[in-house]
Amino acid sequence: MFKGHIDDSTVLVASKDASKYGYWKIGEKPKLVNKFISPNGGGINWKAEAKVWKNGGFLFYRYISSELHHWLLDTKTGEVSKFSFTGEGAWLESCIDFEYHEGEVFCVKMDSSSGNLDLWVDGIVTDSLYLNDCELLRT
Repeated sequence: MFKGHIDDSTVLVASKDASKYGYWKIGEKPKLVNKFISPNGGGINWKAEAKVWKNGGFLFYRYISSELHHWLLDTKTGEVSKFSFTGEGAWLESCIDFEYHEGEVFCVKMDSSSGNLDLWVDGIVTDSLYLNDCELLRT
């Protein structure tokens, strides 16, 4: 149901009816630890990618009719809510990919004016890959 991992040896899993979630560690059996509490009161029945997010939560995302949708799972309560990049997180909206790791948010963006890839960390550009000289782009 979900694509994504928590760390090198742990994967987020869900029950067949998508009403509970838990964790599977390599060498162990999957353990369902909490119920999903979705806004509509039912189980979660969508296929989505999942990423570790702030405060131990998970950020799920999926394209529906070519539009990207996000949901946030609060692992303390099991509550799932719609999520959007607004306020302090608005800079993440145009990320090609992003990751939360050790208290920082990393994001890769394409600079529309130069065509370069920029690495952002917590809203600040920290590095760039200049694609004009990239051999992979030459045909």
